[in-house]
Amino acid sequence: MSKKHLYEYKGNGCDHCGKSISDVLKRYKTINRMFEFHHIDPELKASNYKNLIEQKLSSIQLKELDKCVLICAECHKLIHAQNDKVDLNIKLEIDNRMISKSISGWIITDHIEMTKKFISNEVHLLRPYLFKNGSSERIVFSFEIIDDINIFFKEIKNLNDKAEFCIYSFNNGCEVLKARRFGKKIELDISCLFRELSIEPIQIKRKDRFWVTGGFYLDYNENILNDVTFHVEADIDKLRLSDAF
Repeated sequence: MSKKHLYEYKGNGCDHCGKSISDVLKRYKTINRMFEFHHIDPELKASNYKNLIEQKLSSIQLKELDKCVLICAECHKLIHAQNDKVDLNIKLEIDNRMISKSISGWIITDHIEMTKKFISNEVHLLRPYLFKNGSSERIVFSFEIIDDINIFFKEIKNLNDKAEFCIYSFNNGCEVLKARRFGKKIELDISCLFRELSIEPIQIKRKDRFWVTGGFYLDYNENILNDVTFHVEADIDKLRLSDAF
């Protein structure tokens, strides 16, 4: 997969200073050696990383990128110069329940501005979603979904006839999943913006392969989109997690 697409998949800018790929390219007409991938846990870096990152798109390549953050070369040097690796233990109280998560990352300290920037590939785990089933609403965080994807699958299976269950991004109100029941049939509309779901190619010819992961639709021909919605229909009695996702 080309570096352009890899950068797009990882946010198109430096996770620390915010330097934009497009701005650098516009100003200097090159981004060669200006942006790099930093592994949050160096011990998890693949032994064949260099060859892997230059290969055609694959599940293995995407999973390797998910271990990383995209940063500019200057900030990458700064991370290793300060060498301040930390684990943050986050506790949240919501809907009369306490939830916690440990997140690993690196801190860059600015001793003039007196600020600290935490850099991690796991920050997205704090993303909140609104679950709505009829008049019932509750907030669920993305790490809860990742730890137990059945957290919303149960809502789908228990839908009443002609009822709907929806999931919205709590931050912008965007609908990322809608489930409707009609008798024994379940219909699902799943947006690739629902970043906690991943779809990998199974028994599909190489040229037709596609992935849905990290909020993007990617295919073997190096197309990358973030506005694709998938429609799935299944019998409620035969619906399995692997059937839909």
